[in-house]
Amino acid sequence: KKYMKENLNLKEEKSNEVMYSTSCLMKNAFSVDYIFKDIKGRIYLKNEEVERDIKDIITEINNNIEKWCLRGHSIKEIKSKEDKIYEKVEKVNNKGKIGRNDPCPCGSGKKYKKCCLNK
Repeated sequence: KKYMKENLNLKEEKSNEVMYSTSCLMKNAFSVDYIFKDIKGRIYLKNEEVERDIKDIITEINNNIEKWCLRGHSIKEIKSKEDKIYEKVEKVNNKGKIGRNDPCPCGSGKKYKKCCLNK
């Protein structure tokens, strides 16, 4: 909104309209290209530099906005959760051979011989 006000000389009302429609499209998981075309249809973009800036801003907001299809989570939140899961998987796989009396890698807290040895 700030960028639109400063660089595109939009009135408050028009700026609010564009931001509302853009946020609705983002929350409904429309693509960045579709959202950009929608904005381009609503306002005049001066040159390619402004277009590139708008696309970058849309992409950044799109990654951080909560989406209904993701049950209120953002793409960035889900990505960080996936990264944490992959870190745990890598840590478990890097240990090598597991001794019978070592803690079980499944995370149960039991000894390996009483938990997952025979599975």
